[in-house]
Amino acid sequence: MKVLNIILDPRLGGPQWRIAEVAKRLKEEGIETIVVFPDKDSEKFKKLLNDYGIEYRAIKLNKLSKSIVGFLKWKITFIPQILRLKRLIKKENPDVVHCNASWQWKGVIASKLAKKKVVWHLNDTKMPFYIKIVFKYLVKKVDGIIVAGSRVKGYYLKNFIIEKPILEIQAPVDTEKFNPDIVKPNKNLLKYKGIRILSVGNVNPYKGFECFIDAANILNKKYKDLWFFVAGNLFDTQKKYIDYLKKKIEDFDLKNFMFLGGVDNIKEVLKSSDIYVCSSVAEASPQSVWEAMAMKKPIVSTDVGSVPDFIKDNKNGFIVEIKKSEQIANKVGVLIENKELRESFGKLSREVAINQLDINICSEKHGEIYKEVIAK
Repeated sequence: MKVLNIILDPRLGGPQWRIAEVAKRLKEEGIETIVVFPDKDSEKFKKLLNDYGIEYRAIKLNKLSKSIVGFLKWKITFIPQILRLKRLIKKENPDVVHCNASWQWKGVIASKLAKKKVVWHLNDTKMPFYIKIVFKYLVKKVDGIIVAGSRVKGYYLKNFIIEKPILEIQAPVDTEKFNPDIVKPNKNLLKYKGIRILSVGNVNPYKGFECFIDAANILNKKYKDLWFFVAGNLFDTQKKYIDYLKKKIEDFDLKNFMFLGGVDNIKEVLKSSDIYVCSSVAEASPQSVWEAMAMKKPIVSTDVGSVPDFIKDNKNGFIVEIKKSEQIANKVGVLIENKELRESFGKLSREVAINQLDINICSEKHGEIYKEVIAK
């Protein structure tokens, strides 16, 4: 079997890791994957695929953008790039095309023009209304749907009759690699003595980092020897939001709050942290949270995406309301004061990650829906 997996954002993050990890395991089962993505800003993704021995085609593609210039480029190149993708699809002749994200219309249209079967992977819960309108038309043309959690399914497919395969597949975590018993700590972080509180994610408004900063300000007034870290890329496209966060940190005089930037080995950073915080305002299946669970970290998370399905409040973590900095600070405070609770939360979370979120479960489900779509 051959799969052509198209993603229009090549910057390394959760979806890109998932594509590489799944392709690596499917290859062992005799399923070949070729990944297609825009060449621009793709160096890290290329390296990952090369390391895994996964074929790829980096071509000139424009993704849908919020900026006026970016949107105009996307609009002008819409038809030519669909035709380019169509030619590539026909040349590679896959059994199925896997298209990622609800706004990836080019891949879906090109695949149907090339008369290929399509699986559409939905992995968000917050999109402009016009994207949902176009999605409701195009989804009728695809052959199978993957949703990254029950909330994603409800967001896109509620009151929508779909007579085709739909499979829920969470973002995966490699629990063998994300194993606190074998991972070494990050030496640089160990220099900061006290309680280290971490959040992971590329910096953008959906991550709600302003609430994490507000919570840090509240906690600093009650506790000493705290350190707050954000591990994630600071892209130029988010400069306005990043400047806002830095101004907030400066106004609060938070000398113990730091942006680590993109981190090559997030396992070591997780190993060196004591508490993990997810302050997001929108998520689907947050891979960074699952990785923290696999590393036995006690977690305080907003009620987003699939988080409540795997973190049960006051059993293996704390769930708080979205945009409630005081609630984040309160629950982090409980964990600061109770080391035994931190350890028990972390232990239970790792068990959940192994049994329900492991990469082998994810890749097996990908194989299932590919085979079902092809069989139909």
